[in-house]
Amino acid sequence: MNYPHVLIVSNNSISKTGSNGRTLANLFFGWPKDCLAQFCISTDEPDYGVCDNYYLVTDKSALDGFLHFRKAKRCNIDTNLYSKGNSKMTAKKVVCKSPLTVIVRNLIWQPKRWKSNNFVKWIDDFKPELILLMNTDSLFMLKVATDLSKERKIPIVMYNTEGFYFFEKPFIKSSRYERLLFCLYQSFYKQVFAKTMKKVALSIYLNSKLQSDYDKVFRGRSMIIYTGSKIKPSNDYHPFNFQKPVFSYIGNLAYSRIDALIEVAEVLQSINTNYILDIYGQCDDITKEKVGKCSGISLKGFVPYEKVIKIIEHSDILFHAETHEEKWAEALKYGFSTKIADSVCSGKSFVMYSSPDIAGADYIIKTGAGWFASNKDELKRTIITIINNKSEREKVLSKAKKIALQYHQAQKNSETFQKALINIIDENNNYCEFYKETGWGTGKSLQFPGRCFCKAGT
Repeated sequence: MNYPHVLIVSNNSISKTGSNGRTLANLFFGWPKDCLAQFCISTDEPDYGVCDNYYLVTDKSALDGFLHFRKAKRCNIDTNLYSKGNSKMTAKKVVCKSPLTVIVRNLIWQPKRWKSNNFVKWIDDFKPELILLMNTDSLFMLKVATDLSKERKIPIVMYNTEGFYFFEKPFIKSSRYERLLFCLYQSFYKQVFAKTMKKVALSIYLNSKLQSDYDKVFRGRSMIIYTGSKIKPSNDYHPFNFQKPVFSYIGNLAYSRIDALIEVAEVLQSINTNYILDIYGQCDDITKEKVGKCSGISLKGFVPYEKVIKIIEHSDILFHAETHEEKWAEALKYGFSTKIADSVCSGKSFVMYSSPDIAGADYIIKTGAGWFASNKDELKRTIITIINNKSEREKVLSKAKKIALQYHQAQKNSETFQKALINIIDENNNYCEFYKETGWGTGKSLQFPGRCFCKAGT
């Protein structure tokens, strides 16, 4: 296969630890490293096995450039591990995200703060043929992609896992002042996003809810590629530990998720006081205080992904939970945890406890690849059924295996993804040749397929 040069533009670097970084790593598995480069603004631990050509510019570097009236300097990725691109602005203080800080941040990054001579040389040396833009709520990252697309005459493919465009209210602050700032920023964001979408040759969505809502607003080619997992579904059902079942939640605790997990633990305790929910994830002091009042939770802390697989293997029921609080409803609407893929593929019973309006819940309900409960009574009945009814448990696990093979195999999904990118580049190159041969340099682009990015067809 002839692999083109692809430039990834995203907040997070490709990595083995962060969910977004690991998703990108899976999608580009097998892609030659010399044909892949990434511009990013934060990193966990970069996955050098997938990509070794990173251009990192942190918020701190952008701020330093702003204060000294110059472009931002490139940062050493190995000395900026675990940088939080949307929060860390200084060495001494972490700035909490709010409508005000989001506006200030985007002002700091303008105009084209990233575009130093060093950056231009890096792009010239790499010679990208396509830009993969991972959707973001940062205006300046959208502009990085569109600026390069216009200058280099290359197409953009957007990988979209978020519904930022549809947000109508802030979910960090609630004062009138903050709401006004949010409305101001969101107005600018929608304008820039709409302009970006006009340049996007293909949109790849994480789930059907995202695809449906975006397709209603923006015309163009789109497809769904669900999160892949390297867990291979087995033909044998794992034995259920009736004597001492293990209940696990693995993931982050944002959006008041701990409140929903406490409800899960309370239901487990109501069934059997020996039932404990193990929670793996980073937690703050507020979370620890809440958990301290709940006897049915054991906080295990953060674990690397390699251990996540082992935890899944030794669990009997895996949970994902989201709060029912109205203030988080909009932010969670398109939520589709990366752990869904691993859970569905694991051969273990997977329970989603949340509002049915969340994308992940909608998926579980429609596919039948797991169990869903929207309240504590339903949750209790579901857990009791899983424990006591072997035929029902294996019925759902059988369905989960089919869905896992259809939608969540990492190698299959990466092949689909990579073929889509190559097709876009081939189409663009073919139309470039067509424009050159026919002399169609009219200054108008066609809706893809047929959009030409070369100089003859722009």
